Amino acid sequence: MATVNEEGKKYNFVAIADDSLDYGMLSETAVSKINEMEKFFENALKDAPIGAETNKEVILMESYSFKLQAVLYHLHNIKNFKENFLSDIKRDLKDKDISGLTCCYLNKELVFEFEALILQARACLDALTVLITKRLPGHEEARLFTKLKKSLEKSTKNEVTESIIGLLNDSKWLYESGILTSDGLSSRNYIAHRGSLLTIQECCMTISGIEDGKLLIFDLEFHKSIPVMNTASKILEHVPYLLINVLSILCGLTPVAKKEFANDLGNEFVILSKETVEPKNGRKVGVIKEMNRVNIIIEDRYIYNDALSKAIQITDIKTN
Repeated sequence: MATVNEEGKKYNFVAIADDSLDYGMLSETAVSKINEMEKFFENALKDAPIGAETNKEVILMESYSFKLQAVLYHLHNIKNFKENFLSDIKRDLKDKDISGLTCCYLNKELVFEFEALILQARACLDALTVLITKRLPGHEEARLFTKLKKSLEKSTKNEVTESIIGLLNDSKWLYESGILTSDGLSSRNYIAHRGSLLTIQECCMTISGIEDGKLLIFDLEFHKSIPVMNTASKILEHVPYLLINVLSILCGLTPVAKKEFANDLGNEFVILSKETVEPKNGRKVGVIKEMNRVNIIIEDRYIYNDALSKAIQITDIKTN
């Protein structure tokens, strides 16, 4: 049996690492900040004795870059779905008469990725909460992200605390949407403890053809209006922004501007629950509200005319 510790023998090892820690989901500025933090962790671990308390803190902080990487992994898979989906419908419907077309697309793998994204994003925020309240002295220890802001506001203020509170104020969607933080059906709580989102659909991903060779794509929505693609876009905007900048502050580095986390992941998808209006004020489109083993429920809805700006050109406009 071969071993790698035989006396008198020399062994060569090659370390292979991923080229991109962000799966291509972040801006160059954000990636550069991650690399700067990695260098900080490397130097800190080099300077501290093994087993030292500071060593443990640095390893803990470094672990959060992996938590973020897990979130970005699922976002990358969702982005791949979007690109393949748009490519397929443009190919399949090219040069066809799509005026009045209504069809449904339900991809279970997309839902599974979205559920995993919700769980990983919340786990990332909870872990960050533990780090902050342990790392900063004089704070009430909290283990849930929902308790973090209140814990910081009740504690003794200093420059670091004020900076983190500012980041939380810039990330209000994480609290206000309830998707990651509330205990109701619109939250991570349902996915973790009650069932699959596939059982509480409110609107299928619907392709609806309009005039001049254009079509609208309605986002897949779940109970209490959780739109998959647009929610993924919000998570990509807020979770990396908060985590990267909290770690930057704790490492004594300069935070990254919020604009660096803007993205177009949900740009092509109309949110039916937000765009529906009275018939006299909108444009009629066909949507598929529900599709299961027994029924397909198709409804006519009226949406804001502004939503037509998201229409995708599929076929060439015919001129006489």
